[in-house]
Amino acid sequence: MIEEYKNISIEIMDILKIENVNEYELEARFIKRQEILDKSTEEELEDFRKNYRKSGIYEIDEEIKNKLQKVIGDVKKELSDYKEKKAVNFAYANINKTNLNIFSKKV
Repeated sequence: MIEEYKNISIEIMDILKIENVNEYELEARFIKRQEILDKSTEEELEDFRKNYRKSGIYEIDEEIKNKLQKVIGDVKKELSDYKEKKAVNFAYANINKTNLNIFSKKV
């Protein structure tokens, strides 16, 4: 059980190393990893808890967490930039709609 969990965690890391993350593959791996824990007996889970740090899975999970936080931060920044650009474009379009012409008076 612990080796299967570790292998899936490594697969998740490999997916996160790619520049364009395939969120469907990533989600499928997370679901598969959770299913391993869900279908385990109490005895297997206790053994998993004992060997979690020894087997190096903790470090892999920390790295996954850090990479996901970075990806989430990048997406939030991208959405913020998009929202700002959209607001600027909307304001510019409204100014053009009013036909604001400051040079309309004859001199």
